[in-house]
Amino acid sequence: MRTILCAVLAALVAAPVLGEDKPAVKELDTKDLKVAFPEKVPGIKNPEVVTIADALAKSPTLKDAADAVKKLVNFEKEKLVVFAWQGSGGDKLSAVAKTVDGKTTVTFLRTLGFTRDLRQHLKVYVVPKDADVKGGDAK
Repeated sequence: MRTILCAVLAALVAAPVLGEDKPAVKELDTKDLKVAFPEKVPGIKNPEVVTIADALAKSPTLKDAADAVKKLVNFEKEKLVVFAWQGSGGDKLSAVAKTVDGKTTVTFLRTLGFTRDLRQHLKVYVVPKDADVKGGDAK
């Protein structure tokens, strides 16, 4: 009983500390949104970043879903990062967020798939507004 109580107490004490190290990065589910694959594909290293709600109307990817996206994002504290690329159907994109000296950096890494099919990929993420964003390929 004492071991369980100690484990619960340790988890409660560690939770606020762990929460500060991992800023919220979440992927938006685009299945129900009217998103469009852009004509000019920016790729992994040049994601589209939307920092204000008014910019959604000018976004080549999100303009048709602007009203729905505004309800999902708090643009005072968050921004959108949109990745569009063409590649293997097995391609994956993952996010790693780190905070060092109060500065948050979110690095998105694409892992290349092994299938020989050409697919369009579109991923939309919500990240903290003050975070730096980087994109690249995993090694």
